[in-house]
Amino acid sequence: LELFESRRETIRAVITDLGLPKLGGDQVFIRIRSINPRAKVIVASGFIDPDVRSRLSEAGASYFVQKPYVPGEILSVLRLVLDSEE
Repeated sequence: LELFESRRETIRAVITDLGLPKLGGDQVFIRIRSINPRAKVIVASGFIDPDVRSRLSEAGASYFVQKPYVPGEILSVLRLVLDSEE
């Protein structure tokens, strides 16, 4: 979050996992969006609880990837995010 805040003008996308050790990925998403409401964030997880996914979607999350994923899949989603007008 500190890195994103200090470089928010140059970071084009963020990939975060829901299972982070200190602050959950859902909280990271919300904090990033509070810093920059137009930030492009991909949320990754081995399992996304439907309630968490719903809450993230309501907060503006549009891009999710399910683990395990293959490099081509994550690159495809990243390209989609970077090309989006969102």
